Amino acid sequence: MNTPAAPSIVRTLVPVAVGQIVSYFTTIGLTVPEEVQAALTVILGFVVATLYYLAVRFLEQRFPKLGALLGWAATPDGYTPAKERELEKLAAAEVDDTPVPDDYRPKH
Repeated sequence: MNTPAAPSIVRTLVPVAVGQIVSYFTTIGLTVPEEVQAALTVILGFVVATLYYLAVRFLEQRFPKLGALLGWAATPDGYTPAKERELEKLAAAEVDDTPVPDDYRPKH
């Protein structure tokens, strides 16, 4: 998975998996009707996944390496404001270091 969408996909699926795993282990041993347990697992999984994602994203703003808890440490470009992306492109652009002749005068 080396496409531009890969980080977003991974960073979406990891919290879902964490939420479902946590909800499954939380409901083990509960004595409730089977259909209630299934609904409880789904609802609890959604709540845990949402809280996990929000907590990691919040912490990632301050500690960027914590983005690895979402399965992909690098923040996808879509999460970066457009102005910052433009500045990064400009900073990465090649600079022409050709020396300017002493007799050069710009034409205006």
